[in-house]
Amino acid sequence: MLRASLGNPTPQTGLQWFLWLAFVFIGGWVGLAKDPPEVPQPLLLEDLAVDQVFEVDIKLDLKGELRLNTAKGMEKLPTEAKGHHHYFERMLNLGDTPHSTGPSRVARYYDKAQALVVAAGEKTERSLRDTRRIFLIQRTKEEFVTFCPEGPLTRSEQELTTDQFDTLAVSGLLPGNKQKSGDPWKIPNATVQKLCHFEGLIEQDLKGTMEKVSGEKAQFRVVGKASGIDQGAQVKAVVEAAGTFDFPTKTITDLLWKQTEERDAGPVNPAGTLSSTLTLKRIRIKTPASLSDKVMEELPGEKEDIPLHLLAIEHKDAKGRYELVHGRNWQIVAETNDHMVLRLLDRGDFIAQCVVTPWDKALKGNHMAPEDFRAAMNKTPGWRPEKELLADEIPGTEGRFIYRIAAQGKMDGSEVIQHFYLVASATGEQVVVTFTMTPRLVEKLGARDLNLIGGLLVPAMAPK
Repeated sequence: MLRASLGNPTPQTGLQWFLWLAFVFIGGWVGLAKDPPEVPQPLLLEDLAVDQVFEVDIKLDLKGELRLNTAKGMEKLPTEAKGHHHYFERMLNLGDTPHSTGPSRVARYYDKAQALVVAAGEKTERSLRDTRRIFLIQRTKEEFVTFCPEGPLTRSEQELTTDQFDTLAVSGLLPGNKQKSGDPWKIPNATVQKLCHFEGLIEQDLKGTMEKVSGEKAQFRVVGKASGIDQGAQVKAVVEAAGTFDFPTKTITDLLWKQTEERDAGPVNPAGTLSSTLTLKRIRIKTPASLSDKVMEELPGEKEDIPLHLLAIEHKDAKGRYELVHGRNWQIVAETNDHMVLRLLDRGDFIAQCVVTPWDKALKGNHMAPEDFRAAMNKTPGWRPEKELLADEIPGTEGRFIYRIAAQGKMDGSEVIQHFYLVASATGEQVVVTFTMTPRLVEKLGARDLNLIGGLLVPAMAPK
């Protein structure tokens, strides 16, 4: 009995031992032949399709300082801004790179777009008119163009809708494949250029990482530096961002984007240091009435050329002495009671400066004589005319009188060419417009001075 219990198995104990041995052997062999199964990694890619609609809410908080060179030396001006956008956008055409630069054509309806800007203690409030709510965003050649089919925009309306954070490019923050927690991926150059709001990208090293996956959400992070060109000036930016990807809807639903930038002085903006915090919320919704199929049918077709007046900016003098519709490449850099200064940028290059000056009113049906106009222009402070290149009257519409003088000379010692225009109405109101450029840039200016004069109405139309 003792020996049997110690070493001689009974039929029952022998069977149990054999089954145990088989389990261990087979299990061990399988374990040696196969690695333990990996935990499946989630796919980080947005699902984009034509006619999908997103509801988007953006809040912006910006603070910093602008630095101006004045007669007293460097002057620092504190600047801050707060903005709030809420809109719906419908995908109309995805194009070739929807996950980096965004869909190639989108319809957008704003029910809110407003900003409060405080610069050097002066407050400026910006918002959209009720007649400027629906917009089309589409790619023409190599750039996105934002315009309202209902008419031209004011400068503040263009800044609110074109210079805002580009939510169409947020898909590019995702790697588009499966990622393990902690593994980095590089953010595409096209995405960085759009989200950092650069006209041109110089370099960038933004990388994303997946922080964690919890239930139906993935938390990711984006950090890095980027430098580029904006309005002809170099900008160096540091980015720290955190986002949430929702797996059921395959959508980036939340994004916190922090950007600190150092801006060099440019042709239209001073140097400065700015820090901004942007909060984005974004969800998929059913098509609202404001972006219905019927509304889409009434919008300009994608293959149609965009009417030039829809790409223009309209500006009205505060005292109603004139109003001006001009191309978007003309940037207003200063405005006082006596004049308005614009500068023409072409792909970031400074081409010419324009000064609009309301002049003394003449008697009804009269205007300044050409010889008096020439004498007045020759007395411009700092201007030494050397050679008159052209002097002629240009046919004007609606009873306007337009006279032009082109001359070469020196302005504060520098060789320049100036085009002087006198624009007078039949009721006697007069405005003088002066274009200044270096001789080598006259050809680049082309007919854009005449185009601007064609959009000048003297006096401004009475409010409707």
